[in-house]
Amino acid sequence: MLLGACNGAGETAVDRSTGSSVASSAAPSSSVSPSTVSPSTVQASPTLPFATPPTSAVVTSTSAASAPITSASGCRDPRVPSGEASEPVSADLDGDGAPDTVYLVQHDEGWFVVAELAAGGGAQVDLVGVERRSFVRVLGGADIMGNGSEDVVVVTSVGAYTEQVGFVRLADCDLFELAFDDSSPARFLTGASVSNGEALYCPGDGTLERYFFSAIPGSDNDGEPEFEGGFEPFVIEDNVITGMPGDGASLSLDAVASIQLFDCLGLEL
Repeated sequence: MLLGACNGAGETAVDRSTGSSVASSAAPSSSVSPSTVSPSTVQASPTLPFATPPTSAVVTSTSAASAPITSASGCRDPRVPSGEASEPVSADLDGDGAPDTVYLVQHDEGWFVVAELAAGGGAQVDLVGVERRSFVRVLGGADIMGNGSEDVVVVTSVGAYTEQVGFVRLADCDLFELAFDDSSPARFLTGASVSNGEALYCPGDGTLERYFFSAIPGSDNDGEPEFEGGFEPFVIEDNVITGMPGDGASLSLDAVASIQLFDCLGLEL
């Protein structure tokens, strides 16, 4: 599989499985992120893959805020905006062992993530700053805290070969995106070119690991450039993701080629 994803015309990308170079004419794009499973080249989809949501392809607004709570979960029904809904995925958001249903709704101004709990009720959250024209998908659920409850992994394309990964959590019948300590949505770039890249891993213990690399200018005299890169750990506490001091290192071409762009407890891009 290819690590190089956004190389310019005439440049070569690295085939991770063979170590050989593969010609590519893809247009340039921004850098992305590594992970630990299999390497992945991310490409934006030209169309939005809407499928049948839990009820119908077009969802109409519901006003559940004033409705009585009758579900076993103690949560009201989600207030779903009018719009087209994506194909639902399953994730155990409340840790009760029963799969809950999660899907996206594309509305006039952007995107909502909607959760319907197996025990009844649910919640919804607006993806702040994500435009309606963006390609967004729910990758699945991942227990990034290791506590039995899964967070929703949401992926947004931000370039031809670059994606952002964010996490949506259910707590106290409220659905929200995890944030950085400056209160901005915690979204990590993932992707790579022949000269730089970024990657993200989820160990499943309440931490995240970001890796990054870039080619050292003038180091490719023998056709195999050297890279400088680094590792930045993040800690998740009280629904906030905080960066910690990391390490830097020099990397060989083989080391860079072995980096996987994203791995979150088995979920891959």
